[in-house]
Amino acid sequence: MIPLLVTALVNRPDLLDRLADSIDAPVERKLVVDNGHTGWTRDGWAVMTPPFLGLGWPGALNFGIEQTPGAAYWIGVNNDAWFEPGSLAELAERMESAEGPLVLHHEWTMFAMNRAVVDRVGLFDVASFYPIYYDDTDFAYRCHLAGIPVIDDRVWVLEGDIGQTGVASQTIRADERLAKENSRTWSLNHAAYVAKWGGRPGEERFTSPWDSGQPLWATRPDLNGRVARSWR
Repeated sequence: MIPLLVTALVNRPDLLDRLADSIDAPVERKLVVDNGHTGWTRDGWAVMTPPFLGLGWPGALNFGIEQTPGAAYWIGVNNDAWFEPGSLAELAERMESAEGPLVLHHEWTMFAMNRAVVDRVGLFDVASFYPIYYDDTDFAYRCHLAGIPVIDDRVWVLEGDIGQTGVASQTIRADERLAKENSRTWSLNHAAYVAKWGGRPGEERFTSPWDSGQPLWATRPDLNGRVARSWR
């Protein structure tokens, strides 16, 4: 049985309904972090609503993992995606048979990783990358430095209005304000990535965060950065 499936919601709860309907394999815990305070509910799902600011996407993933610390692996998926019939069970089988650290993902619309990965590289860096974007790039680069396989396997999920990959986030695209805010914070997160790794993706020069010699899981509290990245 899949230990945890976690997603985050900011708007378009109808898309989350579609995702929920597509789950056709046993899941012990299904969790939604309702960053948008939408009030979404469904039987069999736990819903966590942050009291003030949302946790963002990486914060939602970290929350789910930390709430299930004994799990062998975790699955995260965007709320505007859905699973093809049978694919979730196949994904679970691959994760359960993994003999070492492993990350499987589908353009980071969906990811699955096991406990050995977290033990090696830590959780998502929510202090540097909020509320979304570059958190996955940072995580993948840390896995690369640690020699952990990160496999982009394009068979697990569908996304977008007609199931085509490469379609922009349906939740962000559906709201002009969110799209504007995302454009602003994307640039801030890009700058944070360059500062942390000495270059943009594919041109990194550092092998430790901020070239500091600290371990790969190290991060830095940044309250001013959180204020600047909060979607108004």
